[in-house]
Amino acid sequence: MKRVLICGYAGAGNYGDELLLSRMKEHLGFELTVLSRDPELTQRGHSLRAIPFANPAAVLREMKRSDFLVLGGGTLLQRSTSVSSLLYYSSIAETAALLGLPFALYGGIDDTSPPSRAVLKAAKALILRDSRSVKLSKNLGFGGKTLFAPDPALIPPGDRKDVPHHGMIISAPRFDDLRSVIAAAALSKRTGEPHALFACSPLETDICRRAARICGAYCFRTSDHKKSEAFLCGAGAVFSSRLHPCITAYSAGIPFAAFSDDGKIKAFVKDTGNSRSLIESPFDPDLPGLPGRFDISRLEDMQKRALNGLGALSDIIKRS
Repeated sequence: MKRVLICGYAGAGNYGDELLLSRMKEHLGFELTVLSRDPELTQRGHSLRAIPFANPAAVLREMKRSDFLVLGGGTLLQRSTSVSSLLYYSSIAETAALLGLPFALYGGIDDTSPPSRAVLKAAKALILRDSRSVKLSKNLGFGGKTLFAPDPALIPPGDRKDVPHHGMIISAPRFDDLRSVIAAAALSKRTGEPHALFACSPLETDICRRAARICGAYCFRTSDHKKSEAFLCGAGAVFSSRLHPCITAYSAGIPFAAFSDDGKIKAFVKDTGNSRSLIESPFDPDLPGLPGRFDISRLEDMQKRALNGLGALSDIIKRS
């Protein structure tokens, strides 16, 4: 069986990254090993072999024993969080190229600097989750090995059972952007449905707890991505400054509004045909009416494309 190494952002307790890893595990039938921020958390949450991402000797040993490297899950080629992140992933790709280890970029692109271009050039395939990343790749001359495949989190998990519909108005803020909380609180007051804050990562836990106390709302936080997904799928509406609560809501046909100027979030909302659900401006008191203009006409096609992307990745690994 092919030995596949996955290098993304697993083990940090972020909802989206854990969700992406779970979909890769479910749809890639290989012996998977994960570079993780917390190997114990990854092993416990996914039943996958994991090694510490910051241990160069262990990473090098794992790369030498692997048959293929999947670089991604998320948008790893970016500098919005830090340059060190871009340098880490580009160094992993460079090392793979030196070792003769084939790899694919699976996720998104939000950077066109020389390190990013070197990764794109060396990759065996570019399986990209939004049309903006696809356009960047083609503009850089890599259209021949680029495939558009929406985020795999759009695919319902195979073990999903009927999710109870609690109907809460959920806000998933970013630690420095609480507009989603204001909008959700306003809609909750108008409709009488309870408001719950969803902490996507450890970074948002404290701010969500404090905001929940101020709003008289409920705060939900767990490192269990399955419980998090089920909670989001039972919502009446989702207001978020994070990507994956929007993706989960859309996959379940739940109205959402995205409060962000983040390129990957803007691209996802545009690809779903819900541009009016993207809020880049300061809070507008009319925003709580947005869910009434929600469109899921592209959902089935996007889910098929996401599944085809995982299938294409699997075929590339088999042929390598």
